[in-house]
Amino acid sequence: VITFRGFLAAYEESIDDERRERLITTLCNYSVGETAALEGAAGLVQLAPDRNSKIFMATQVADEARHLEVFLHRLRELGVTDPEAEIERRAQPALVDFKGALLELVAGGDWQAAVFAQNVILETMEYTVFRLHAANADAVTRDVLAGVIADERRHAGFGENDLGRSLAIDPSGRARLREIRSQLDPNNPVANAGPDQSICVPVAPNIVTMAASSVIAPAVGTWIVVSGGGTI
Repeated sequence: VITFRGFLAAYEESIDDERRERLITTLCNYSVGETAALEGAAGLVQLAPDRNSKIFMATQVADEARHLEVFLHRLRELGVTDPEAEIERRAQPALVDFKGALLELVAGGDWQAAVFAQNVILETMEYTVFRLHAANADAVTRDVLAGVIADERRHAGFGENDLGRSLAIDPSGRARLREIRSQLDPNNPVANAGPDQSICVPVAPNIVTMAASSVIAPAVGTWIVVSGGGTI
């Protein structure tokens, strides 16, 4: 049974045509990512090295199917009569290419590389994008994203923990994963947060302009406060 959260007419906001078009394009690309994760996780059930990993991947398959279903449902609510055709028309080529590359890793039986691509790169990207979108989304879309975000954080956590264990045993795998990352996303440079900068609060000026490397869609970049306080 699939339960749709927040799809009550009373909560629907008025969305102008321009915003609706942007939202449809966004949801179409979300659907590409969720399809990639759905098909990838389904294949990884067979590749999983132990029963706990198989169980996790099986639960991720169900999660990704639910995410895809709610995004398709939202597209229909927005007036899209044929979501499949609309996704095909609006999908970003780079995201479609990423999906193909991920599924090639799965088909090749490469557990470590596939988990890295799916549960670290893709899930972290989706988690970040969904959170940013939810902050400014209409009420219905925000409610849809709320449930998806919690799942994506858990999926990324699995990838981080699984790779952390394997790389602790064989640190040489880091170089291999860096190469795979560059192959999956050749247009983006290696992330660089920029030079260290210091400020003395409250002595003015108490702001800095951060100089991280830029990213190319569908990749995203975001800043977070890891300790202390501050506004980004």
